[in-house]
Amino acid sequence: MAAPLLVMGTEVIQGSVLLIDANNVRGELGFPALHRFVDTACDWASSVEHEFVLIAIDHGPVPTALQLRKNVAVAFSGPHSDADTVIVHTVDWLLDSYRSLTVTVVSNDRMLLR
Repeated sequence: MAAPLLVMGTEVIQGSVLLIDANNVRGELGFPALHRFVDTACDWASSVEHEFVLIAIDHGPVPTALQLRKNVAVAFSGPHSDADTVIVHTVDWLLDSYRSLTVTVVSNDRMLLR
């Protein structure tokens, strides 16, 4: 059985986490509107086996995360950071806290390969 990941409301999320670098993926798709990309990602997330999806977005007025659906959240990096940093810190925290958790990162950013 997979380790618990997060408690969202009264739900405990277990198993696997998918982290999406929104702008890197949008760039590969010809930069569709951000709200369309997020809506599509939310719809897709409800049909796949990943139990939690985090969409990381560069910038925003303040670093913040919002839960959009039961298994989807969006994280804005804030004005002095970027989605890569959000993803790196999230992966580090997840793997340190939940050793049996499966974490997948979707990005074309070569910095995340290091």
